[in-house]
Amino acid sequence: MFEQKATTATADTPGPDTQGTPTPTVTYYQQLALKLDKLLADFTAEIPGYNDELPPDSHKLRRQAMAPFVADMASVVEGSPALSSVEPDYVAHTRDTQQYSEVFRHMMGSLQGVVTRMDLILRAREVKAGRGANRFYAIAKRVSADNPNDTQLGAHMQRLKTTYKRPKTPAKKPSDTPAAAKGGAAAA
Repeated sequence: MFEQKATTATADTPGPDTQGTPTPTVTYYQQLALKLDKLLADFTAEIPGYNDELPPDSHKLRRQAMAPFVADMASVVEGSPALSSVEPDYVAHTRDTQQYSEVFRHMMGSLQGVVTRMDLILRAREVKAGRGANRFYAIAKRVSADNPNDTQLGAHMQRLKTTYKRPKTPAKKPSDTPAAAKGGAAAA
Protein backbone atom coordinates (compact mmCIF):
# COMPACT_ATOMS: atom_id res chain seq x y z
CA MET A 1 0.00 0.00 0.00
CA PHE A 2 1.97 2.99 1.28
CA GLU A 3 5.64 2.66 1.91
CA GLN A 4 7.27 5.32 4.05
CA LYS A 5 10.76 6.26 2.97
CA ALA A 6 12.96 6.58 6.01
CA THR A 7 14.63 9.96 5.66
CA THR A 8 15.52 10.58 9.24
CA ALA A 9 17.76 13.21 10.67
CA THR A 10 20.44 12.14 13.09
CA ALA A 11 21.60 13.70 16.28
CA ASP A 12 25.38 13.59 15.96
CA THR A 13 26.28 15.53 19.05
CA PRO A 14 26.75 12.82 21.67
CA GLY A 15 26.43 13.67 25.33
CA PRO A 16 29.29 13.11 27.71
CA ASP A 17 28.10 9.62 28.71
CA THR A 18 27.14 8.27 25.27
CA GLN A 19 29.11 6.11 22.83
CA GLY A 20 28.79 8.61 19.97
CA THR A 21 26.55 6.61 17.66
CA PRO A 22 23.99 8.81 15.93
CA THR A 23 20.36 8.07 16.77
CA PRO A 24 17.65 8.49 14.15
CA THR A 25 15.16 11.26 14.72
CA VAL A 26 11.71 10.63 13.32
CA THR A 27 10.07 13.85 12.15
CA TYR A 28 6.53 14.91 12.98
CA TYR A 29 5.52 14.46 9.33
CA GLN A 30 6.89 10.92 9.28
CA GLN A 31 4.85 10.16 12.40
CA LEU A 32 1.70 11.50 10.70
CA ALA A 33 2.40 9.49 7.54
CA LEU A 34 2.95 6.30 9.55
CA LYS A 35 -0.24 6.93 11.52
CA LEU A 36 -2.22 7.42 8.29
CA ASP A 37 -0.64 4.31 6.78
CA LYS A 38 -1.71 2.25 9.81
CA LEU A 39 -5.24 3.70 9.72
CA LEU A 40 -5.56 2.90 6.02
CA ALA A 41 -4.20 -0.62 6.49
CA ASP A 42 -6.61 -1.27 9.37
CA PHE A 43 -9.52 0.24 7.45
CA THR A 44 -8.91 -1.59 4.19
CA ALA A 45 -8.50 -4.89 6.06
CA GLU A 46 -12.18 -4.57 7.02
CA ILE A 47 -13.45 -3.87 3.49
CA PRO A 48 -14.88 -7.08 2.01
CA GLY A 49 -13.05 -8.04 -1.16
CA TYR A 50 -10.32 -5.41 -0.84
CA ASN A 51 -7.52 -7.98 -0.83
CA ASP A 52 -9.17 -10.35 -3.30
CA GLU A 53 -7.32 -11.04 -6.53
CA LEU A 54 -8.53 -8.81 -9.35
CA PRO A 55 -7.98 -9.02 -13.10
CA PRO A 56 -4.57 -7.59 -14.04
CA ASP A 57 -6.02 -5.50 -16.87
CA SER A 58 -8.67 -3.16 -15.47
CA HIS A 59 -9.60 -2.04 -19.00
CA LYS A 60 -11.29 -5.40 -19.51
CA LEU A 61 -13.72 -4.67 -16.65
CA ARG A 62 -16.40 -2.95 -18.70
CA ARG A 63 -19.80 -2.43 -17.10
CA GLN A 64 -22.42 -4.56 -18.77
CA ALA A 65 -25.38 -2.46 -17.60
CA MET A 66 -26.01 0.92 -16.00
CA ALA A 67 -26.86 1.10 -12.29
CA PRO A 68 -30.54 2.14 -12.74
CA PHE A 69 -31.16 -0.82 -15.03
CA VAL A 70 -29.49 -3.19 -12.56
CA ALA A 71 -31.67 -1.83 -9.73
CA ASP A 72 -34.84 -2.15 -11.83
CA MET A 73 -33.94 -5.70 -12.86
CA ALA A 74 -33.32 -6.71 -9.25
CA SER A 75 -36.77 -5.37 -8.35
CA VAL A 76 -38.38 -7.30 -11.21
CA VAL A 77 -36.59 -10.52 -10.23
CA GLU A 78 -37.53 -9.96 -6.59
CA GLY A 79 -41.21 -9.56 -7.53
CA SER A 80 -41.39 -12.56 -9.84
CA PRO A 81 -41.33 -16.06 -8.35
CA ALA A 82 -40.51 -17.51 -11.78
CA LEU A 83 -37.40 -15.30 -12.18
CA SER A 84 -36.22 -15.54 -8.58
CA SER A 85 -36.19 -19.34 -8.82
CA VAL A 86 -33.66 -19.17 -11.69
CA GLU A 87 -30.91 -17.77 -9.48
CA PRO A 88 -32.07 -17.51 -5.86
CA ASP A 89 -29.08 -15.46 -4.64
CA TYR A 90 -29.19 -12.89 -7.48
CA VAL A 91 -31.24 -10.25 -5.66
CA ALA A 92 -29.28 -10.50 -2.40
CA HIS A 93 -25.92 -10.24 -4.22
CA THR A 94 -27.14 -7.38 -6.38
CA ARG A 95 -28.52 -5.39 -3.42
CA ASP A 96 -25.26 -5.98 -1.55
CA THR A 97 -23.26 -4.71 -4.54
CA GLN A 98 -25.50 -1.64 -4.80
CA GLN A 99 -24.95 -0.78 -1.13
CA TYR A 100 -21.21 -1.45 -1.45
CA SER A 101 -20.93 0.80 -4.51
CA GLU A 102 -22.99 3.62 -3.01
CA VAL A 103 -20.98 3.78 0.21
CA PHE A 104 -17.51 3.26 -1.22
CA ARG A 105 -18.01 5.58 -4.21
CA HIS A 106 -18.80 8.30 -1.67
CA MET A 107 -15.70 7.33 0.31
CA MET A 108 -13.58 7.41 -2.85
CA GLY A 109 -14.81 10.93 -3.54
CA SER A 110 -13.84 11.99 -0.04
CA LEU A 111 -10.40 10.40 -0.36
CA GLN A 112 -9.91 11.99 -3.78
CA GLY A 113 -10.72 15.35 -2.19
CA VAL A 114 -8.03 14.74 0.43
CA VAL A 115 -5.52 13.72 -2.27
CA THR A 116 -6.32 16.81 -4.36
CA ARG A 117 -6.02 19.09 -1.32
CA MET A 118 -2.73 17.49 -0.22
CA ASP A 119 -1.33 17.91 -3.73
CA LEU A 120 -2.22 21.60 -3.66
CA ILE A 121 -0.69 22.03 -0.19
CA LEU A 122 2.51 20.26 -1.29
CA ARG A 123 2.84 22.38 -4.43
CA ALA A 124 2.20 25.63 -2.51
CA ARG A 125 4.81 24.75 0.12
CA GLU A 126 7.34 23.64 -2.50
CA VAL A 127 6.82 26.86 -4.48
CA LYS A 128 7.37 28.92 -1.34
CA ALA A 129 10.52 26.95 -0.48
CA GLY A 130 11.77 27.30 -4.06
CA ARG A 131 11.25 31.06 -4.03
CA GLY A 132 13.17 31.27 -0.78
CA ALA A 133 16.00 29.16 -2.22
CA ASN A 134 16.20 31.39 -5.32
CA ARG A 135 16.16 34.52 -3.16
CA PHE A 136 18.96 33.24 -0.94
CA TYR A 137 20.94 32.07 -3.97
CA ALA A 138 20.85 35.62 -5.35
CA ILE A 139 21.87 37.02 -1.94
CA ALA A 140 24.67 34.47 -1.60
CA LYS A 141 25.96 35.38 -5.08
CA ARG A 142 26.12 39.06 -4.09
CA VAL A 143 27.76 38.32 -0.72
CA SER A 144 30.26 35.98 -2.39
CA ALA A 145 31.11 38.61 -5.02
CA ASP A 146 31.52 41.30 -2.33
CA ASN A 147 33.74 39.04 -0.18
CA PRO A 148 35.86 36.74 -2.41
CA ASN A 149 37.99 35.74 0.62
CA ASP A 150 35.09 33.81 2.16
CA THR A 151 36.24 30.39 0.92
CA GLN A 152 33.51 28.51 2.73
CA LEU A 153 30.76 30.46 0.95
CA GLY A 154 32.72 30.21 -2.30
CA ALA A 155 32.82 26.42 -2.02
CA HIS A 156 29.09 26.32 -1.36
CA MET A 157 28.45 28.55 -4.36
CA GLN A 158 30.50 26.25 -6.62
CA ARG A 159 28.46 23.26 -5.46
CA LEU A 160 25.17 25.15 -5.78
CA LYS A 161 25.94 26.16 -9.38
CA THR A 162 25.76 22.50 -10.39
CA THR A 163 22.33 21.98 -8.82
CA TYR A 164 20.81 25.37 -9.61
CA LYS A 165 18.41 24.94 -12.49
CA ARG A 166 15.44 27.23 -12.68
CA PRO A 167 12.39 25.75 -14.33
CA LYS A 168 11.95 27.23 -17.77
CA THR A 169 8.67 28.93 -18.49
CA PRO A 170 7.00 27.79 -21.69
CA ALA A 171 7.73 30.03 -24.67
CA LYS A 172 4.85 32.27 -25.59
CA LYS A 173 3.45 31.92 -29.08
CA PRO A 174 3.42 35.12 -31.07
CA SER A 175 -0.08 36.57 -30.99
CA ASP A 176 -1.86 37.39 -34.19
CA THR A 177 -2.93 40.92 -34.91
CA PRO A 178 -6.69 41.52 -34.54
CA ALA A 179 -7.15 41.92 -38.32
CA ALA A 180 -5.28 38.70 -39.08
CA ALA A 181 -7.20 36.85 -36.35
CA LYS A 182 -10.52 37.78 -37.99
CA GLY A 183 -9.29 36.40 -41.29
CA GLY A 184 -9.41 39.66 -43.16
CA ALA A 185 -6.73 41.93 -44.48
CA ALA A 186 -6.53 45.60 -43.64
CA ALA A 187 -8.49 47.67 -46.10
CA ALA A 188 -6.45 50.17 -48.09
